[in-house]
Amino acid sequence: MTLSPLTLLRSVAVAAASISSAHGQVFFPVGMDHVTYDPRVKGTPAGRIYVGDHLRNGNCHFRLELPAMKTVTQIEMVMYAIGGGIIRGVVVTTGDGRQLLFEDSEFERVDRNGDRCDPVLPFALAAPKQVHGVAGHKIAISNDADSFAVTCDGRMAVVVGANSATPVSLVDFASRQEVDRFAADSNVTGVATFDDGESVVVVQNIPPRNATNRLRRLKVVNQKLVDTGESLAAAAGGDFPDYRFKKVFSVPGSRIGVALAEFGNPQIVTFSVPGLKILDSLASAGGHSGAVSCAGDRVYVRVGSQVRGYTLDPVTGALGKAPVLTIRGIGEIEPFSSNFGNALSISRDGTQLIVSEGTAFPDSPPTPRTTFFDSTTGARLGFFEAFDGGSPTLVSTYPCCSIVGLRLGIQRLASGLIEITSTGNVGSTYELQKSADLTTWSKLLQFQMTVSPSSYIDPDSSTTSTRFYQLKLVE
Repeated sequence: MTLSPLTLLRSVAVAAASISSAHGQVFFPVGMDHVTYDPRVKGTPAGRIYVGDHLRNGNCHFRLELPAMKTVTQIEMVMYAIGGGIIRGVVVTTGDGRQLLFEDSEFERVDRNGDRCDPVLPFALAAPKQVHGVAGHKIAISNDADSFAVTCDGRMAVVVGANSATPVSLVDFASRQEVDRFAADSNVTGVATFDDGESVVVVQNIPPRNATNRLRRLKVVNQKLVDTGESLAAAAGGDFPDYRFKKVFSVPGSRIGVALAEFGNPQIVTFSVPGLKILDSLASAGGHSGAVSCAGDRVYVRVGSQVRGYTLDPVTGALGKAPVLTIRGIGEIEPFSSNFGNALSISRDGTQLIVSEGTAFPDSPPTPRTTFFDSTTGARLGFFEAFDGGSPTLVSTYPCCSIVGLRLGIQRLASGLIEITSTGNVGSTYELQKSADLTTWSKLLQFQMTVSPSSYIDPDSSTTSTRFYQLKLVE
């Protein structure tokens, strides 16, 4: 077994009756962080990526100036274990046969005015302020690289291209290369990965006329893409079908998928996994962007200046026939900017919708921003605006099934003992360590996390003046 490097460190100065902390969490705590892409920042070759926001996270956020490129078609946050450590970053596709991986160390931490924040993270101590775009890790793709989905372990991505009959690509982030291709007889425009660890559903045109399209299920097995033979055709209507599948999403539990359909009768469609059989559909409810809650009980759709929310039964796939939430007056974004990515996301705890807003609607905000809405009431909770004259388009958060960031919380009890609260992945094994000098560490406890967060009381903490704790992932 191997242990990950230090993920979060907490120190307790018992004699002084105080609790202090040293930061080791990169980006913001999972559940609060999100990523926004803005293609039109003044003075930049291809815009910027922003992580977090300055209003909710200590007045600072992370940003990265992109190098010159054709465009960004989709953006996702990624977190994966490699070499005993955890890598965090942002992945984009560029629509020209490339996928770029930007690791957290390439981002700068700034306030809303673009000035450097106090360096509280290890990489910030030496990182200079960015002037030119960061190149990132370039991964060559055998298709146009328009859309992608990251596997739950964060180690791989399935990448598709929309402009020709190019193969579906499987990318390994550890080696940063394409490791397999699946031949497609027509262009593929969308993709979703499922938390069973193997299922992949793609949106593929049906040749030779490509007037309609279908869903098709593949599997990832031993770094190979395997065809299951399952498919689901959209409703055909001659040259102008009743609807075509536009985007596809997985529902936690891997038994159900959700598709957004466009054109004649825009719909929300739920389907079974495996099998790809229609479970339910809701006419006139489709849109250009969507999000599914991590509880699997809500589907949110963005269309025009509105976001609508519908109930979803994560077991049967049944959809509520009327929206339980409608948010109006949302600032519309540039047309076609969300052809592949999404201009709508939801926090992991399901309480907030994250929506990019432009100014192309009469009731929209006076300046472009990313807004946080209450997912139950639709109330505007806050916003992020640090775009230097640009206008945000795509937004995203960590996938529901991704690795969560390790966190430690500490408090002194009335007895004088220290209670340590650990947050991590349920089912994973961790080792809690202690030290008196930050140099020599010893195991305090090894445990499998059955509930997150989990608490532990250090039985010897009242007898020492200073003690440090760290939590490590056991692989």
